[in-house]
Amino acid sequence: MENKDYWIWLDDGEDHLESLVCPVLIEAYQLRALIEKAKRKEWERVMTHITDNFQYYIEGTNDGFIFHKDRWDALKSGKGEGE
Repeated sequence: MENKDYWIWLDDGEDHLESLVCPVLIEAYQLRALIEKAKRKEWERVMTHITDNFQYYIEGTNDGFIFHKDRWDALKSGKGEGE
């Protein structure tokens, strides 16, 4: 590497990627694990949101249910978080 500052990923609890502004040296398997963890965390967040706001997305009627696809699409795109 050139003569630049960089962070060596140790996975010791002191690595905070969100605060780093320099290149990070990390093993591929550790990076894959971080990506999978982030995906699970995001999935859990979305599912918690949907559960907490179920009626916002699914409206009961006399004939069944109405699925508000526009609201769902807004959630998926990050533009809407429900009521």
